[in-house]
Amino acid sequence: MAQHFLLSPIARALADDEMQLALNNNEPLAYALFMLFRWGSLTQQVCPKCGQVDAHIPRPKHKQWRCRGCAFDFSLKSGSLLDGTKLPYWKALKALYLWSSEPKGMSALAISRKCGVTYEAAYLLLHKF
Repeated sequence: MAQHFLLSPIARALADDEMQLALNNNEPLAYALFMLFRWGSLTQQVCPKCGQVDAHIPRPKHKQWRCRGCAFDFSLKSGSLLDGTKLPYWKALKALYLWSSEPKGMSALAISRKCGVTYEAAYLLLHKF
């Protein structure tokens, strides 16, 4: 039988206070973490439409890239669970961390209080998780 994630050495080494302090209002750090989680690299992206792995054409004004193969404009959230959300990356990452660090998850009300979002935003975010 597999062991629960919270019992693993990696989870025990995480300090809640340090993680939450690192994520508060730190948009560049959260953006880089999302890039590493999603694509495994800070320089290469994967087009969600055609699947081409390349250093695509950046569009920094919109925080997007244009695919070199199919000319599709995509962002870090395109084609993921967070597609369509307007939450900043640090709030979404903080909510994901809080939700996943509890053995039975966390309520939308608690997420809304700890992340500073409305109840509706927290409810929809938890349903996406």
